[in-house]
Formats: sequence, C-alpha cells, structure tokens
Amino acid sequence: MSALDPRWIVALRTRSLLEGGAGAIMTPQSRRYIVELADHLGLRAFDAHLIIAIVQDGARSGAGPSDAEATQRLAMIAPARSGGNLLGGGPAGWNLLGRGEGRGALWVYGFGLACAAIAMAALYARVLGVA
Repeated sequence: MSALDPRWIVALRTRSLLEGGAGAIMTPQSRRYIVELADHLGLRAFDAHLIIAIVQDGARSGAGPSDAEATQRLAMIAPARSGGNLLGGGPAGWNLLGRGEGRGALWVYGFGLACAAIAMAALYARVLGVA
C-alpha cells in the first residue's frame, strides 16, 4: 500500500491519536476528526470507522502500524472515491476561503494536520521500505 494512500494516512493518524497504551482508547473528538479527515481524503464514514477498528485491534494486540496483517485488512477497505481531496472535498462550504457556516478555520486546522499525516506516512514508508 502506497504511503500516500488515504487508507494508510487515516490509519497512521488514527494510531497517533490513540490513548491509554494497550487499551487503545479513542476520544469522541478524535473519532470525529478521523471521520472528517477520511471524508476529505475521499473515504466514506463507514470505511473510516473500519480503519479505526483495525488500528485499535492492532494496537491492543501489540502490532505496530506496519504489521502485515493490519496492512492486508486496510487493503480490503474500498479505495478513496475520486471526488474527495484536501483542497475542496468534504462537506459543503468547507474550503480554503472559509465560506459556509464558519467552518473555514476548522478546515485549515484539519488541512495542516492532514499535511502532517501525509509527511508522517511518507517517512514511515521510507523507514520501512514500503513505497
């Protein structure tokens, strides 16, 4: 799986937000953020929740983010739809100019976190020799 694959990016960001060590707990706020990030990357909310479950299961069993079994499970999730992207996909009104229901600042914040997730995914790929 490519380091720039939205499923991989969402999985790495999910892993970074887990709390409680082996308990692999995700707060409701973090879960909402992951679902919104997935939507911006072209993934369905259902698929985002599947990714969260896969990552939590891996963390609870002690597997690392690049565990072969977890990667195979991620690959079974439907690829991102073509309409989603970081520069305009997602809920109506979310755009770089901040129009629509006052969500611009939140979108820009999410965009920055998404860029960090992409950079982190690329770094993991280089270190692990995945991509």
